[in-house]
Amino acid sequence: MLGTFYYPWYGDGKNLWRHWKEDNHNPPQTWASNFAPDLDSSAYDPSNQLYGSLEDRVIQRQISLMKQAGLDFAVSSWWGSGDYTDQAFKNALAISKKENPSLRWCLYYEKEGYANLQESVMGSDLEYISGTYSKDSAYLKIDGKPVVFVYSNADDSLDYIQRWGRAHQNFGYVFIVLKIVKGFRQYTNLVDSWHQYAPANRIAKFEPYSAFVSPGYWKYHERPKLERSLGQFREAVRQLKDTNVQFQLVETWNEFHEGTMIEPARQIVHNDGNPPFREAGGGSYGTEFMDALRD
Repeated sequence: MLGTFYYPWYGDGKNLWRHWKEDNHNPPQTWASNFAPDLDSSAYDPSNQLYGSLEDRVIQRQISLMKQAGLDFAVSSWWGSGDYTDQAFKNALAISKKENPSLRWCLYYEKEGYANLQESVMGSDLEYISGTYSKDSAYLKIDGKPVVFVYSNADDSLDYIQRWGRAHQNFGYVFIVLKIVKGFRQYTNLVDSWHQYAPANRIAKFEPYSAFVSPGYWKYHERPKLERSLGQFREAVRQLKDTNVQFQLVETWNEFHEGTMIEPARQIVHNDGNPPFREAGGGSYGTEFMDALRD
């Protein structure tokens, strides 16, 4: 299965420019990325193109582009029941069933990456996910179980695996895909599958569980960790196609802060001291990285 990581945490002006204003930026004059979404390749218009993840027009376009790219599923960043990302996820499921019925969605459980959660919290969230989404036809299921990818932080290791292993034992009706940590192969039987999230690398393989590719990594206010290269991405995708894994992953669809997206975008000159941001030249890269997947 070919999937991508999706971020439904953005807000337009009506929603206080959520995430675009990160780190004291001032949308639509400045924003937290070296890129601007390209909703209309004929115009550079941050006021209208710094989108919100609750906008139907945006979700419809993204789902259409995912179909064009040949994606089977999307892993959507999730921060809990009632959160903005939960509301956006529900909208995406509803629109998918109309626009691209073959596309499946699942959740990326992000909270674990920022705290060693109590098992009662984990259990409550898994019960909510199962109760809310397990019967939804657009939600990705394996062996009848709703799939949940789980993030981790750089310091997580055995305790992370053991806690989620107990959650897996107690809530066996959820298919848990943990993020790979040091020594994980000694404990592969504790959960259902494994993935890595490290888009500063062009490609990595962890057979038989998963493999991923990245178009580039350039977070705002930092130097590039991985230069954006269509040619190298195409070659990485060719290698990805030949992997014998459960999940073939693209990192990412639209993580604009880190510049890892394959969604159409254009590079800007990120100069906070001389607003407004302007185009860097070269125009939009359009669907080039999506086309590499399709091809």
